[in-house]
Amino acid sequence: MSVKIAFWGMEESCHITENMIVMSWLLAKIRPAHSIFVHRENGWQCIFSGGKDRILFADCGCGRDKKTQNSLKNADVIVAGIHTYPSEWQEIIHNFTVRHKKVLYLVEGYALHASRLKTDMMDRYRIAPEQIGYIPQGKIDNFMKSWRQKSRTERNENFFEEMEHNLFLLMKQMEKNENGGYQLWNR
Repeated sequence: MSVKIAFWGMEESCHITENMIVMSWLLAKIRPAHSIFVHRENGWQCIFSGGKDRILFADCGCGRDKKTQNSLKNADVIVAGIHTYPSEWQEIIHNFTVRHKKVLYLVEGYALHASRLKTDMMDRYRIAPEQIGYIPQGKIDNFMKSWRQKSRTERNENFFEEMEHNLFLLMKQMEKNENGGYQLWNR
């Protein structure tokens, strides 16, 4: 059986590919009975091979074409990156909330900005708090490169704590899907 998780950014500045890679790596660490695959431009890449149950991560970028819309429609869980204030994305957030029940929003930015954005999303769009995660200060690609070379600092610990919390939220969305049955991903 397979679970399809589609990563999509509402704008190019969301670093959705980097978020997908980090979350797939963390999920591989805590779900050793699953095989983790990531779909990139060149096809499927196995991140971790641990069993016949597969978790498939699809990088949808920030596309709005029919192919992207079809991928989002067929996903079991959607991870939607957001960076700017929701009023700029009012129609998209409203449509996502109505059409896609299994969405995890990842808010990228500084803590104060993200906190206000999360509150507005909960109040204005009635999005549940467990559907909104937080990516501290963005720039994940540069951070991950530098983290490999440095010891674990307080800032690094904060980043990984938030990423692990985001992963927890994603797993809750996956569990909802498991309880309702799987939809197989047609490749």
